[in-house]
Amino acid sequence: MDDIIIRRAKREDVEKLHWALTRLSEDIDDDHAASSADLLRNGFCRVPGLLRPSGRGSEWR
Repeated sequence: MDDIIIRRAKREDVEKLHWALTRLSEDIDDDHAASSADLLRNGFCRVPGLLRPSGRGSEWR
C-alpha cells in the first residue's frame, strides 16, 4: 500500500469521490443520499459546504 497518496479533491474527482463515499456507506451499513451533483454543488463552490461554519460561534459542522 505504498502507492496511496492523500491530496485535496478537485472538481474533476467528483465521480470517484461519489463512488468512494457510496462504497464506504455500504461498508458501514449507512445510506449515502448525496448525488454526484450534490457533491459538486456543495463541495466545490467558492466556500465548500464541508468547510463552511454552521453560523454559531466557532463550531464547524
